[in-house]
Formats: sequence, structure tokens, C-alpha cells
Amino acid sequence: MQDMIQFYDANYLIIWAVAWLLLSALFNVLTRFKTPEQWVEFGEKYPRVQNVIRLMRALGIDPVKAIKALGAFLAGKSAATTPDRPPILKNVKTDKEN
Repeated sequence: MQDMIQFYDANYLIIWAVAWLLLSALFNVLTRFKTPEQWVEFGEKYPRVQNVIRLMRALGIDPVKAIKALGAFLAGKSAATTPDRPPILKNVKTDKEN
């Protein structure tokens, strides 16, 4: 037990960083099961909760996007050739497209 306490004392920042990454990755995976339409409906009912969820996803790591980015990196593709746009936004033009 003493060894575990000493290890924690010496490496607590690394332990908390890894724990945050793992918990945020799990949270992001769990929040991906709703469709964009369901998120819009949820946001209309509970706007503050939806914004907290958005903040938590923004501060954490998104494993699906990380795996896609890693796959594009390993394949040597440009990020511009692998857009990650939700289906609900496919017809929306960005500032670059206007």
C-alpha cells in the first residue's frame, strides 16, 4: 500500500491526465448514440444540460475522430479529403464555401 501511495505522489499529474482522457473518451463514445435530430430536440428541452455536454466533449478527447485522424495520417491523406460533417449539416455552406 505504501508503494502505491508513493507512486501516486510521484506521478499524480500523469495519473489524472490519463484518467481524464479515458473518462472523456468513454463519455464521448456514449454521447454518440443519439442522432443530430435527437440532440436538437434534447437541446430545446434542456439547453443548459446540452451546453454542459458540449463543453465536456470539447474539453475531452473524441476517440472516433482520433481514430479517423490516425487512419488518415497513416494512409497519407489530407484532412480536407476526409471531412467529418454530420449528415444534418451536409447542405450547410461554411464561410469558405460562400
